[in-house]
Amino acid sequence: MRKLNYSVFPLMIGALAVGSACSKEEPTKAASATASASAAPASAPAVAGEALPAAQAHAHLTSSCQVVVRVGITELLANEAVKKHLVPAYEKGIKKEATGKKGKSVKATLDKMGVDPLKDITELAVCVSNLGEGKKPDFAVVVAGKLRADSVVPAVLELDEKKESKEVEVGGVKALSVEKDNVFLGQARDGSIVFAQGKEAFEAALGTSDAATKTFKLPTQGSFGAVVPGDTFKQFKEQAAKSPFGSYMDKVERFQTTTDISAGTSEMRVEVTDEKLAEKLTKELTEMLAELKTRPPRGPMAMVLGIIGDAKIAQDGKAVVVTSTMKQEQLEGLLEQLAEGLSKEL
Repeated sequence: MRKLNYSVFPLMIGALAVGSACSKEEPTKAASATASASAAPASAPAVAGEALPAAQAHAHLTSSCQVVVRVGITELLANEAVKKHLVPAYEKGIKKEATGKKGKSVKATLDKMGVDPLKDITELAVCVSNLGEGKKPDFAVVVAGKLRADSVVPAVLELDEKKESKEVEVGGVKALSVEKDNVFLGQARDGSIVFAQGKEAFEAALGTSDAATKTFKLPTQGSFGAVVPGDTFKQFKEQAAKSPFGSYMDKVERFQTTTDISAGTSEMRVEVTDEKLAEKLTKELTEMLAELKTRPPRGPMAMVLGIIGDAKIAQDGKAVVVTSTMKQEQLEGLLEQLAEGLSKEL
């Protein structure tokens, strides 16, 4: 860490999430543990440092979320390209960051927590809330797996050399807060680590519910999934009025995107109010993709076109479904870029 302020919080989360996605271990044990685990009751007692059963990050998503995201760390572990490119970058970066820190490094903090990101993290979930014109969005990032009770706060306090964070109690649990930035870091009772912008977002993420599956119908299997309900789109109707698809903003009932990194496939599903509108949107998307191919972009957009260029766009009742396949060399190139960025960040 080059400058220690509240950036220690996301750096810790990043080390946990990326480290676990880089694991060289086979994912079968983590997969079975996650599949059989259920969130601990809010009243369940836990001794500080006690090893807890594997938890599920998506269980911490609430119905107040306006965007929900799930990353299946266990599923990512099965991909050889992920291990090939990200493992060396993570191991090199975490070792470099620890050089000369004398126990004040991220690695030392993870050791104090009793966490090995390469083995213990199974899932990550994100909730975005307080969206709307003129508002500052709140968010909560939840990292789950086989973690130890009440291990984060004391470990990170030691890392905070500038003492910019203070220990507080939120929702009945100990947490760290940086008041000027309105950010919080702590653990839910099932051991899941919660990092949030906004006290309400943090407290909401400490609890568990079935909102992920019942309210949002968020896929809880696979490498990646995200859902945006229709009400979220409606809030940006005026801002998007001049965009190519601005007229659809108040007609979208649900948006979902999923990725299976092992199969190299992605699907985007846009559900609108009626079939005629879906037919129209399907046609417009098809025409836009065809035009994009005639004038290939440069830079990052060229990579995007390489991935979606052969996408299939089809109507499914009131939904428009876009499916695409990423070639192995495209995945390798993307992961190489991520590995390079990771090496610079740590």
